[in-house]
Amino acid sequence: MIKYNNDDLESIYDPSEPRIRFILSDWSKSDLSQIRLFRPEKARDLEQITLPFFRKLYPYLFHGAGKIPESTPDFDELKELKGTVTSLEGTKQWLTSLAIPAQTEMIVSYDFRIALLIPWSLFAESYERFCYSSLDDICIFSACERWYFIYFHEDSFLFGRRREK
Repeated sequence: MIKYNNDDLESIYDPSEPRIRFILSDWSKSDLSQIRLFRPEKARDLEQITLPFFRKLYPYLFHGAGKIPESTPDFDELKELKGTVTSLEGTKQWLTSLAIPAQTEMIVSYDFRIALLIPWSLFAESYERFCYSSLDDICIFSACERWYFIYFHEDSFLFGRRREK
């Protein structure tokens, strides 16, 4: 379970990273009220905590469409979706099919300095505002560390539900 407190968060209205201004531009006040920004030090800690699981998930990005196993020793379930830009509604349906509870807290980590805390419902409805094709790979995971996503810059998602031990 990812642990954090208010001291680990900073204002989304005056972020220290210019890139966050871009990511959060043009959001409604209602949506912004659901987004919290981790301080760069905490974002770095989060990346270090989750890196082992992403290292286990990352190689499956290159297995080719339809060739990833349904499960592995580390993950109960693996799923991939390619072409998220070509079908916004199809991608939203795919995200919904993962049956993640709406208020599940999730973390969107852009790199070792930038991470956001948001509810799953906001991400599933507006994923395209968080994930940009041809830019960066993005690590997305539940605060309870039960599941992990990689958004690959070549426009695909890879999802892994962690095997319970």
